[in-house]
Amino acid sequence: MEIQICKGMYSKAEDGAQWIIVLGAQVRGKKITDSLRRRLDTAVCYLKKNKETKVIVSGGQGAGEEITEAEAMAEYLIKQGISKDRIRMEDQSTSTRENLRFSRKFLKADQETVGIVTNNFHSYRSKLLAKEEGYDHVFSLSASSNYVFQLNYLVREFFAVMAMKLRKSKIKEY
Repeated sequence: MEIQICKGMYSKAEDGAQWIIVLGAQVRGKKITDSLRRRLDTAVCYLKKNKETKVIVSGGQGAGEEITEAEAMAEYLIKQGISKDRIRMEDQSTSTRENLRFSRKFLKADQETVGIVTNNFHSYRSKLLAKEEGYDHVFSLSASSNYVFQLNYLVREFFAVMAMKLRKSKIKEY
């Protein structure tokens, strides 16, 4: 399992996607955190190279957040030169699954190519969830993560993937 997670960290992005979805991460007040900034910077690079691609910023409002994660992300992208016309905000989600599920209202998940932007340790699980949520043409756009916390991220991700697979196998039993 850990090998799959690590392989997912180095997935190759595809040019020319119709959409990318930037998965939310914690905002402190109105301030973008390091993990979220890394995701957004990865999105900016992709969007500047792929001028026709639109972006969905996906994330609701949690404790300690003065605005939704989607609002904070949209503001950041606009400050980096991404046109408002290319940005859609999904501002209700509270989990990765909801990010992907609620973002579907903006696109045709079974027909269009979609890049999922998240930190590298989270790419494998995000892509698995996207497939479960009906995304047929999906790839990962892996942002870096803070190397100081990398071991912690990988251990946490291992258990998250295992829990996801266990839930799925229990559902099949019924």
